[in-house]
Amino acid sequence: MFACSWSASRCLATVITALAVAVLPACALPPNSAQTILLDLWGSRSTDLPGALSKFAAVTRPDAFSGRLVWFEFASARGLVIDKTSISLPTTGASAYGGERGHPLPVVEANVAGAKVTVVLDPASREGLQLPMELSNQVPLKGPLVSTGAVRMLGVEHAAFNGRIAGTVHIGPLTLTDPDVQFVEGMPIANAGLQILMYTTLVLDPENQRSWLLPAVRRLI
Repeated sequence: MFACSWSASRCLATVITALAVAVLPACALPPNSAQTILLDLWGSRSTDLPGALSKFAAVTRPDAFSGRLVWFEFASARGLVIDKTSISLPTTGASAYGGERGHPLPVVEANVAGAKVTVVLDPASREGLQLPMELSNQVPLKGPLVSTGAVRMLGVEHAAFNGRIAGTVHIGPLTLTDPDVQFVEGMPIANAGLQILMYTTLVLDPENQRSWLLPAVRRLI
């Protein structure tokens, strides 16, 4: 059993520090099951490791498990690395990686009160749904936007505003009614953080750069 935490794309984050990752069966990782692996999901070039480095046997990425599936069950705070078979593959349609050019990330196509929006799945973020500022003029809102100061992204501060969508938002298996969201100036792509993902299971296929966003289920393993 391996403990796991996340690091966001070129950002520092250690949100899920107690997430267990079971590698089934053995693969090219340290054989001592008491050792800890830090899983760097987004391939950050600079990662502030949580706690002392001596706690970790290695730092790896899902890419290291090419040919296998990486399941993250946020509701039960665990992860699984399992063989990719016709039985273990999710039966719903997969989403190809997207995001920033040259840095593909798990994404999902969402419907925000009628607007089609590509959303990066980012469990390193403590936020909920963050949207580019220009979308505030394209979707119905309940009331005016409220400034929340600045948020820091990639070392740069961006003005941010809270708002409430007037209508439904569909993100993978989730349907949100009149949800609170954050609009961020200069944000190139929408982002769904842990406040959203905690109600889902994220499955990655690193070899084929595709993912599935599923309801919060627990595999019987």
